[in-house]
Amino acid sequence: MKKEEEMKLKKVFSLKRILLFSIFLILGSFIQKSSPVIHPDTPFIYEFGIALPWVCIYMDKGYGLLYFWKCLFHKGYLGIEIFPQYILLCAVVVNLLLSFRNWKQLIKS
Repeated sequence: MKKEEEMKLKKVFSLKRILLFSIFLILGSFIQKSSPVIHPDTPFIYEFGIALPWVCIYMDKGYGLLYFWKCLFHKGYLGIEIFPQYILLCAVVVNLLLSFRNWKQLIKS
């Protein structure tokens, strides 16, 4: 019985599965539109990511709703900041949520 539980945990936390979810989250972020976030002491920031922003693109002014690739090649592009830890965090959370097939069993334990 203990070996079965260990095998289930290994399957849930497998590196291949987490990397696969990371790739899906990254691709999902590419098709997402973002609006500029205004900060008083910094330029306009476009944040991309699902649940947590994992990429921040700095622009000289707000240009409305833009896709990720349009921000990168836009004339007002100033720089980019990437947070890979947020991609992995979201992938692990999605992985855990999808691995719990029986929620009643989770609540009882």
